[in-house]
Amino acid sequence: MSTVRLAWCLLVSQGMRHLITAIVIALGVGLMTASIATASGARTAVSSLAIRFPLVVGGEVGALPLVLGSITRTQDLPPAVDHDLFEKLEGDERVESVIPLLGGHAVRGYPLLATTPKYLEPRSRHPLTSGRVFERRASEVVVGHQAALGLGVSLGDDVVIEHQHAGVPTTPGRLKVVGVLAEVGTDQDRTLFCPLAAIHASHGKAADTSISSLLVRTRDEPALLSLQEELDALPGMEVALTRQTLRSLSHHFSAGGTPLLS
Repeated sequence: MSTVRLAWCLLVSQGMRHLITAIVIALGVGLMTASIATASGARTAVSSLAIRFPLVVGGEVGALPLVLGSITRTQDLPPAVDHDLFEKLEGDERVESVIPLLGGHAVRGYPLLATTPKYLEPRSRHPLTSGRVFERRASEVVVGHQAALGLGVSLGDDVVIEHQHAGVPTTPGRLKVVGVLAEVGTDQDRTLFCPLAAIHASHGKAADTSISSLLVRTRDEPALLSLQEELDALPGMEVALTRQTLRSLSHHFSAGGTPLLS
């Protein structure tokens, strides 16, 4: 092989090596950017809920699973809270806001969360690309951005409720799509949201009206402590302080050394 040809081969091989290195670096930077953006979006959403609702009430599953299942929805919670407790807290003068959550349902594999319209407030954190929020007692559903794409649904379409809790008698339930949420970079994008009443109606005549958990915001700190003490005394109930519980897990949810909650 001539000196010129050898030099050319070395140049080409070195060029390919540099090109491959550049591609790997570009891919790495892209993945890191996407990861940071996703973690930042999730951290913002979790922090917002933790600030808005300092108290979580549910069944005796432990404080960590209760908060994770209610705030981050990374764990499925059994329906263990009586609906009467929800109504009682709604009328309690110490409580500014209470939001019920009921999981254990899906639409073709996408999680379906039963709650009230208040869960999708403030609108700045739950923007809609089309339609409106469901009404409290209607058979309606609001669909996250990715869920809408994956299911191929839009306003006016019907979806069928899938029940995932064994042993609960059910009847076929259909929900009409009345709203589609904008993409926000959190698990909200893959989730559908409907009224509690729609799920309870699908449980048939002997309707089980239990709830998985309650997000509670009190009017002030003394009200929070008073309510926590009162709820702690109820048999079969778990009561967790949201921020305190999440701080104990913040190292598991950190990105680049940034804690989940500041």
